[in-house]
Amino acid sequence: TPPLPDSPTLHPLLGQQIPSPVSPTKYHTQISTQYPTYLTDHRVFGQAILPATAYLEIALSAGATTKRSHQQITLTNISIQRGLILKEQENATLQTVLTKKENNAQQFQIFSQDTSNPDEANSQWICHAIGTLQISEDSIPAPIDLEACKANFLQTVPVQTYYQKLRDRGLEYGPDFQAIQQLWAAPNQALGEIILPETLSISGYQLHPVLLDACFQTLAAAIGETKLAAHTYLPSGIEKLSIYAPISNRVWT
Repeated sequence: TPPLPDSPTLHPLLGQQIPSPVSPTKYHTQISTQYPTYLTDHRVFGQAILPATAYLEIALSAGATTKRSHQQITLTNISIQRGLILKEQENATLQTVLTKKENNAQQFQIFSQDTSNPDEANSQWICHAIGTLQISEDSIPAPIDLEACKANFLQTVPVQTYYQKLRDRGLEYGPDFQAIQQLWAAPNQALGEIILPETLSISGYQLHPVLLDACFQTLAAAIGETKLAAHTYLPSGIEKLSIYAPISNRVWT
């Protein structure tokens, strides 16, 4: 029997490891618009959809269960294959599968259980995200000169106006997903200060989905309104994501 989703000892998105004497490694959990509660604030055309950054956090957290303090986690070739709509007042069952590959890497796959079949025993699993997980020795890049970076930007973008423009395109970010505090734009570039809302905590997370989602949100400012036209874009793949050190509740993108 899976544990209650709000168990304080479990990661809210990764859940509990399913005991098995052989590979692959599997994790199981249940989520909803009510747990974690911030998920209800990520909506596209009115429907709550699990953000792509949640899949990344699930994979990172799975890697963190085995890495040592001097090691870093890298995800590569991540493909978001199908969005997961969170139905109101209904739990979604997730399962994460880690399969060993060459060179000490693992393939991760994140599934949800198809609830359209009333026969649970014969219900199907839908793959939402797939990629490669690698744990390696630390290789910290040189720091970015933030002040020099700021000098490239002269245009300040009003944040609330920006969120309203995203909402007009169907990207409806509630209070828990409005983490952009300051935003600047230049041709083909954007700079944003991202702060996790006070209602949320980074405790237990490798890279909180709200923080990274807000980084993705700034992309529209870099692309520009004329190029975006009337289209709505969501992340469909990420080439590489590396975590070098613990992430605070304030980042720059």
